[in-house]
Amino acid sequence: MAATQLKRPRKKIFQLVGESFDNPDGTSRQTILLSTDPGEPAYLRRDPDNPKDPNAIAVLDALDRQLAHIAAEDAAILAPLLDSGDIPRAKIHQITGGLRNYPTMGCEISLAWEGQKPHRHRPLQEDQAAWRKAQVKKRLKTSSTGCLGMILPAAFLTSTALIATNWPL
Repeated sequence: MAATQLKRPRKKIFQLVGESFDNPDGTSRQTILLSTDPGEPAYLRRDPDNPKDPNAIAVLDALDRQLAHIAAEDAAILAPLLDSGDIPRAKIHQITGGLRNYPTMGCEISLAWEGQKPHRHRPLQEDQAAWRKAQVKKRLKTSSTGCLGMILPAAFLTSTALIATNWPL
């Protein structure tokens, strides 16, 4: 079926699921969300071999780190569109939680197909931003190597990847 024959959903903002789980490589989705801001691009990746849902759609950040999945009910509608090549632009619409009394973060994304105006994202609330800043400080204090221990390996891997792909530095 051609992409134009499939019906796009009227819904534009989607609540994600699975943000509290770790990724298969052991990375914490909560840690990834801690460094993710509303308005940033997101990417959808079909996961048809997912044992729980053949319509599964993973949501990734700009660094190709998995944030969560689209809920099964929504994935059942979106998967045929993605499979047909009808891929919307996605962005982080809102980060929920991340508060002193509700530390677990959730995420919503907004989708816009070609010719559609993207939804305006919801910025972090002041108390969310303050909590996140405190969490980052706390994590840096508990790190034995501090900030440089995270930045230098990331910079090395990025420059190595760019060299390996012949991209200009």
